[in-house]
Amino acid sequence: MDDGLRPRDIQARIRAGQSSAQIASATGMDLDKVERFEAPVLAERAHIADRARSTEVRHSAPGRTVDDVVQAAVKARGADPQTLEWDSWRRDDGLWTVTIEFGPDDHRLSGRCTYDLVARAVFAEDDVARSLLDPEAEP
Repeated sequence: MDDGLRPRDIQARIRAGQSSAQIASATGMDLDKVERFEAPVLAERAHIADRARSTEVRHSAPGRTVDDVVQAAVKARGADPQTLEWDSWRRDDGLWTVTIEFGPDDHRLSGRCTYDLVARAVFAEDDVARSLLDPEAEP
C-alpha cells in the first residue's frame, strides 16, 4: 500500500465504521485501492445488523424480534417501514453499534443500539432507539 496501510488495516477501519471514501481521504490512498478490500467487511457488517434484527426483544415485547418491534414502531409513527436502513460496526470493546435510520429523505431519523453478539441482546443507546425498541416509550 502507498502509505503503509495493509489490507487488514483497511478492513479494520471499515469494520469500525469508516467508509472507503473516509479512509482514502485520511490516508491519501486511491479510492479504488481501498474499495478492493471493503466487500467482505461490508458483508460482515450487514450480517451483524441482520443478527441484531433477528434478536428477540426480551423485556418490552417477549417473543418478538427487534425487527418486528422496530417495523411496528416506525409504522405507528406514520413512517414507511420500507425506508428502514440498518448498519453496524464493531467497537473497540468487541460489542457492535447498530444504527437504524428511517423516514423520508428530508426528515431522516436515526437511532443507535448496542448489540452484544455473545449474549444475543440489543440495548438502546439513544432516545430514538429507545422509542423504537420499547413500544411504551415516548417518541
